[in-house]
Amino acid sequence: MIIRYKKILFVTACVTLIAVAFGTTAYTSEWSFATGSPVPVLGPGTLTGVNTTGDGLATVGGKTAMHFGPHDGSAGYQLRVNTLSDPTQFTMVFDLFVATSNNDGFLPLWNGSATNANDAELFLRPSTGGYWSGSYFDSPTVSWAKGQWNRFVYVNDNANGASRIYINGVLSQEFGLSPDYIYSGVTNPAWLLTDNAGETTDAYILNFAFTDELLTASEAAALGGASETGIFATSTPDPIETVVGPYVQFTGPHTAVVRWDTSDDCDSIVEYGLSTSSLNSRVHTTAETKKHEVVLNDIHIKDKYFFRVGSTISGSEQFGDVFWFDNNINYSRVSVADADSPYGPDALTPLYEQAADYIVSQSGVTKGICLVYGCGEGRLAFELAKRTDMMIVGVDTDSAKIETAAQKLVEAGVYGARVTVRQVPTLDNLPFSKFMANLIVSDTMIATGQCPGSSSEMFRLLRPSGGVALLGQPTGCPTPLTQPALEGWLNGLSYNTTNDSEGLWSKVVRPDLPGAGWWTHAHGGPDGAGNSNDSLEGGRGAGDFELQWVSWPGADAKVDRQVRGHSPITNKGRMAFRGFNRIITLDTYNGSILWSLEIPGLNRFNIPRDSGWFCIDDDSVYLAVDDDCWKLDTQTGQRVLTHQLDDDGYDWGNVIRYNDKLYGSAVLDGSFYTGWWGSSNWYESQDSKICSKYLFANNLDGSRAWTYDSADPDKGVIINSTVCMGGGRVYFVESRNPSAESLTTGRIGSQLWTNMYLVALNSETGVRVWEQDLKSGAGGNPVVANGTAIIHLMYSDETVVLECSDTQYYIYAYNASTGAAKWNKSASWPKTGRDHGSHLQRVVISNGRVWGAGSIHGLSLVNGSTPGGPSMPLTICGTVSAAGDVFMGRFNKGDMKVWDSQNGALSEWDRIRTSCYINVLGCGGMILAPEGGGGCDCYDGGFHTSTAFIKSEN
Repeated sequence: MIIRYKKILFVTACVTLIAVAFGTTAYTSEWSFATGSPVPVLGPGTLTGVNTTGDGLATVGGKTAMHFGPHDGSAGYQLRVNTLSDPTQFTMVFDLFVATSNNDGFLPLWNGSATNANDAELFLRPSTGGYWSGSYFDSPTVSWAKGQWNRFVYVNDNANGASRIYINGVLSQEFGLSPDYIYSGVTNPAWLLTDNAGETTDAYILNFAFTDELLTASEAAALGGASETGIFATSTPDPIETVVGPYVQFTGPHTAVVRWDTSDDCDSIVEYGLSTSSLNSRVHTTAETKKHEVVLNDIHIKDKYFFRVGSTISGSEQFGDVFWFDNNINYSRVSVADADSPYGPDALTPLYEQAADYIVSQSGVTKGICLVYGCGEGRLAFELAKRTDMMIVGVDTDSAKIETAAQKLVEAGVYGARVTVRQVPTLDNLPFSKFMANLIVSDTMIATGQCPGSSSEMFRLLRPSGGVALLGQPTGCPTPLTQPALEGWLNGLSYNTTNDSEGLWSKVVRPDLPGAGWWTHAHGGPDGAGNSNDSLEGGRGAGDFELQWVSWPGADAKVDRQVRGHSPITNKGRMAFRGFNRIITLDTYNGSILWSLEIPGLNRFNIPRDSGWFCIDDDSVYLAVDDDCWKLDTQTGQRVLTHQLDDDGYDWGNVIRYNDKLYGSAVLDGSFYTGWWGSSNWYESQDSKICSKYLFANNLDGSRAWTYDSADPDKGVIINSTVCMGGGRVYFVESRNPSAESLTTGRIGSQLWTNMYLVALNSETGVRVWEQDLKSGAGGNPVVANGTAIIHLMYSDETVVLECSDTQYYIYAYNASTGAAKWNKSASWPKTGRDHGSHLQRVVISNGRVWGAGSIHGLSLVNGSTPGGPSMPLTICGTVSAAGDVFMGRFNKGDMKVWDSQNGALSEWDRIRTSCYINVLGCGGMILAPEGGGGCDCYDGGFHTSTAFIKSEN
């Protein structure tokens, strides 16, 4: 059974109760299997499939129902009905269908044992049409027939040893013994449709209901036979769908916000706890909305929580599936917004409050590191801590002021947690790494009207790509700062000064470093060329760099390195990377965690056979989740727009941000590689490619610009790993093989390698510009080898490069504007056979040349020629990335290395182990290495933490 992430259904107000006396019970619950999973349609409690992968939707007896097959003691459905008033007295109702051909074994309906360790308490016996439960009762007086739907009402009175079975409303048997009782509470589930001895046989279920009351004869008779309209619910409910989420964002060490969207307005309920069977905490917000946001204020540090979301429909609470989030992976800072000022109200109080408000509003910086350049007694630092999420560092040369600041900030409860101060001998040469501050301010300017230190030292510490220095003072300060003094101090820097009722302020915004480049997509940029084109400030080897920071996350946040997950992505000094069902974003210049999201069902691996599923632009991260693409603010993690696929049965495939559009594709549900543990998920030999049924472009407001659909004539299924962009065009390889197009999965293998075409579309209109038949050899185009292991496409300098790997590597180059073939080459795998990814290497384009395995070293994009000079070292574990003509990866296994393609020099950082794909990037003048080696059992003693290096100032 596959429970789709987005298909969390609640029930609408159309549900009513059948008119019987027990309708007032607090514990009457019902589930329908008509959707292929147990959907709650009435009441509290949960019914959860456990190890029921083989179950699925089926049409039988004229109704859509759930098929269930052989189960052993570890599989079946767990029923939890919370705390019952009397667990020895209850009624269960089953709507069942057994095929006429089924003459095997028994059909165990329920087992009272919480561990499922005993024989079931009630069996049906398909071979005789009877039922049986040890020696408790005999053959029925009313039989039931196979090949039709039957309703079994089982009234269990364990307390009095008097139980009854009704079949289709007719009393079949009364007996003086009762098999067992329901184990009370969420920690002791009953088991349904299962047995410890593996005696379960095939059957189908339409509805199941439970009530903690004993139905009378008239009440049981009134239920009659099986009905598609339900048991206690008299009509089939229309669902309220959770269309986005749920997902979780930490806002403090003990605080998390759960968010989700629903198709209709409803209230918001979150139940949560430390195990799936103890969701004993809850928050209920009664206001009805489609966009839900519930704050959990009492989560424990270092605990993993389970939760579910729901709503109240027609007086009954309905819930979706149970998910989890991990507070071990909570990097949020303590809020001090409510801290009382230790400075007391005085004439300076409103001035510092006004200054802090102005700085926050005008800088827009609320996360990262703030440097108070001349911190005085810490008053500005305190006010900024209350208003932001930043870590604030204050420096001053006056020891008395530093001592006062430390004492006051300790008194306020913010010292260490949010603010630190230190005395320095001079402000002209601070003992901090360059680029460390997102925001720089000065308390000295407010308090004394003087400009401290030097503007050059201040600017050295300001983060590139948007770091802000906001310096000055509000109106009314005892010692005014003059505009000539402030601007004279800033001489040589680019700034903007305002002098009005808000005070005198100069704002410095630091731009990108000269030569800065970014890694915005899975393989560099939309072109897929594997190159950030960053200059690294002239650095070419490990010895040219020094450690900038060591920070989170460590291995606990990530997924085993072997699954070949998505690379990190970076832009404008922010880096986002995937973890275990989570996304984490940090500042590349100081390592500050900006935000993280816990997103159930996010895991997606084997990227060499798939595509990039998230990317970044100047201010947003675009993230594929189920059938949507979320636009997330890079500074806060807030979801500001949701691009919806709105096509049942499909997931969002490629995610590419190019020019003024967002590009995506549609993949059939359940196609992605999501396994992450064990040898079966090493992905050395799982070669089937993830393919899309259609490709599309969205305008940035979410509206559709155009669609290229494989269902149209002369179009085929699109191989996701080949989609790239450049020169105003979209390029990809598609297979027009009818057998590939007719498959009901997007994970396709051998069917791809016939009727293959290389296609170019106009990126603005989606109109086909040209195509090339890759298999016929028509028009002088070479016959392209099969991409059994990998097939990739990339663009650079009006050339499209196609890389295939079958029994060796093949490289084909095409004119990007016409599609005409230019040249082709082949090269052996770095090692014989499929050894640690020797067959999975992706070529990189650098300065007009193609670099890869074996003899693919520096092939000219123009004609495929190989110049003299060094060859790239052997690469098998992991995949190479480039910054200009400097290459990074795990060359020759071992530690993280840098290779200079100009002179062939290879240098390394000892004890840093990269992932088995791409997780080392050269971007924004830095070499970034977020943790990726966790789980490696062939490399001992590595640093399982995230690190970053910057061009040394020496």
